[in-house]
Amino acid sequence: MRKPFHVGYSPLTKRIYAGHVAKDGRSRLEGKTDVTTEALLAVIGHIEPGNVTTLTATDGSHSYQIEVRRVGRNVYRGDAPIFMAATEAEAEELVALLNLGRSALIAQAEQGGSQ
Repeated sequence: MRKPFHVGYSPLTKRIYAGHVAKDGRSRLEGKTDVTTEALLAVIGHIEPGNVTTLTATDGSHSYQIEVRRVGRNVYRGDAPIFMAATEAEAEELVALLNLGRSALIAQAEQGGSQ
């Protein structure tokens, strides 16, 4: 017989874990793995940005609303993210400023490093 699989939240670590329920049937997980990022990205993919969904506890005692909004995008230098821009316009402005700064550094280097 296969061990029951469970996903749980730890208020102590504020992380989401997945694993098999221990043989004694208690809620602790054997071989647990931190799946926080994967779980949250799965929820985002399920709801999709721009949408709101309501989740109700299985016993009907309470409900939650989850809204997924895209808040910006990373601005990269090579492969490394260096800024999180709140809007596309802000991202474009940051890239322009970075390019301007790069151009100024190149010009300064071409002049022998002094102004």
